Amino acid sequence: LYHQSAERGHSKSQTNLGMMYYSGQGVPVDYTQAAKWFEAAARQRDTMAQYNLACLYYHGMGVEKDINNACFWLQEAIQHGHEQQDVLKELLAQWKQFAQKGSAA
Repeated sequence: LYHQSAERGHSKSQTNLGMMYYSGQGVPVDYTQAAKWFEAAARQRDTMAQYNLACLYYHGMGVEKDINNACFWLQEAIQHGHEQQDVLKELLAQWKQFAQKGSAA
């Protein structure tokens, strides 16, 4: 049912389906599918999906590692009202600092 609802564009179903693929609940672990569903929900401003997608980009899981994209999606989660904004702001600062160090190398 999650898959049907996600295909119809329901953002919470997309986020939940992404988590199922990420953790292997009821489906095989598939980070590419997790990223696909997180991105679909993230584009609809689902803050949990935005955070999850940011983490996938940061670690290169299911997508090519991309710190700038990770920072973009983390900033989106903050701007759209993620419950843990203060924690995410600290994480964003760390990621940006890491990205600057990486580009200086």
